[in-house]
Amino acid sequence: MDNWSDYHLALAVFEAGSHAAAGRVMGLSQPTVSRRMRALESHLGGALFERRGDILTPTGLGRSVIDHARNMQDEAAAIERAARTGHERIEGRVTVAASDGIGADWLPGALTPLLQAHPDLSVELKIGFEPANLAGGDADIAVRWGQPGPQHSLLARRAAEVGTGMYAAQSYLDRFGAPQTLDDVADHVAVGWASPIAFQWPRTPIGDELRPRRDVMVAAHPSAHLEGLRNGLGLGMTSHRLARARPGLVRILPDFEVMMDLWLVAHGAVRRSRAQATVLDHIAEALRADRDHFRTGEPSRYGQEDTRPC
Repeated sequence: MDNWSDYHLALAVFEAGSHAAAGRVMGLSQPTVSRRMRALESHLGGALFERRGDILTPTGLGRSVIDHARNMQDEAAAIERAARTGHERIEGRVTVAASDGIGADWLPGALTPLLQAHPDLSVELKIGFEPANLAGGDADIAVRWGQPGPQHSLLARRAAEVGTGMYAAQSYLDRFGAPQTLDDVADHVAVGWASPIAFQWPRTPIGDELRPRRDVMVAAHPSAHLEGLRNGLGLGMTSHRLARARPGLVRILPDFEVMMDLWLVAHGAVRRSRAQATVLDHIAEALRADRDHFRTGEPSRYGQEDTRPC
């Protein structure tokens, strides 16, 4: 198969979340996208996506294809950057909304190369769990968990997958032992989440949560949640990246994992502002570059592994 654009299209489907949304981004009809994805799947011998709610989620094969397509995209972007003069003046203030962790911990480091390259550019970070109303002018760009939100007049791309699992402090496991199966989790206590954006406990085939019998502590912010885990209060669901930033946390039931999506969302007018478009593209590239950090907890290329995790 020599139509490399179909791999680019598969990446667009992943980032947009559906065939129809990818078609709008690529200037193609939904039937055309569906036909080309079926042809690619037939050529590769397996499904690339499976439906999870309203969003298409990559299979194992799909994730491999997406990774290779991203590498191709990154190389093309590098060629374009090398062709630029490097003296374009980007100026103005851009507002980026993000949750407490991403905005307070990861984004400052990720934005540093951009802001150093463009001294007339500034970024205002709006930190909070409530989704910013981009259409209402709350922010220019948002990094959102789980779903992109209402799509009216917005541009959205699924920019990263965050690997999550079950963790506890070794001190807790020394006292109470580790669950050996998901059903055993009910015999334990938890450090839970009070925020609307929470890492999910495992579920039964009919959708019931398999969780500890009660919450010993409930935290609204990542740092407090991790401190509760680190002090041995109970089991907790968190990301691999968060857990790896806290020595002493042990992964429970390592075969269990939930992947959560990070979406990069902007108002449709973002492309009319060079400053906004530059920040949007830079954050998207930074999330791609740090994909192993978000998926598995590998050290961030932006030096966040030894700081307060997000």
